[in-house]
Amino acid sequence: MVTALEPGLGATGEYRLADDVIFPPILLVEAMAQVGGIASGQRGGKPGVLAARRQVRLPAGLRPGGRLTVTATIVRSYGTMVLVAGEASLDGEPVASATLTLALEE
Repeated sequence: MVTALEPGLGATGEYRLADDVIFPPILLVEAMAQVGGIASGQRGGKPGVLAARRQVRLPAGLRPGGRLTVTATIVRSYGTMVLVAGEASLDGEPVASATLTLALEE
């Protein structure tokens, strides 16, 4: 669920992790990309792709339960490409970060 949105600047989303399911850390990159797409102003139904990822830091694992918060900040836009700084925290403690490039459809 998106909890904060400043189109063209950034967005934050929250998700409650299930108590009995292990969340694969690689999905944090996808979550950061999706929140980044929302922050960039991308509308539902318009395709966009994760074009590149750099400086990805992921945890070995995430404990079940808790509140996952994903934040994406637009660093730079150039044409249909958007550079995003993404961060994820679990119950307020930072757990992951990445610099992502998104390719968005006009």
